[in-house]
Amino acid sequence: YTRSKQLLQHLDKFAKLALEHIYSYDQNGTIPAVLPPSQTNWSKVASLVIIETNEQGVETVLHILGSDQNQTHSAAWNRSQLGSFKVALQLCDQNRSSCIYRNFSTALEAMNEWYSLHYMSILSNMPRTDRLMMGEQGQDFILACVFGGQPCNLE
Repeated sequence: YTRSKQLLQHLDKFAKLALEHIYSYDQNGTIPAVLPPSQTNWSKVASLVIIETNEQGVETVLHILGSDQNQTHSAAWNRSQLGSFKVALQLCDQNRSSCIYRNFSTALEAMNEWYSLHYMSILSNMPRTDRLMMGEQGQDFILACVFGGQPCNLE
């Protein structure tokens, strides 16, 4: 961790901010002011979102750390008029035209998965020799993989 700490400072900062935003939403139904788009470009791998479900069953997606696209609702949306909410990962293709949502039973599980995906993304963009010097191994980057019915080669 000592060698990768500098690379992860940005991610750690946003993880702390995301937890604060989730807590704020849970307590008072608002997401604090969103970040400028220039600060959210890093999150295109997987965005943390809150999916609200109102009493009629209509779902609304709110980006926890802001978005380069407009929020579906303002950050000051009054949750007292809504039913329930869940924290999810929004996974999109490269041009963000097609997205899927992965729901979790708890916000902690969503945060853990979000952090792991970004951690792997950051380290996967480094040269292999640097990763090996930091003690990272190929198996650290594979969650599950089968190609042509055979387990993937770690290299």
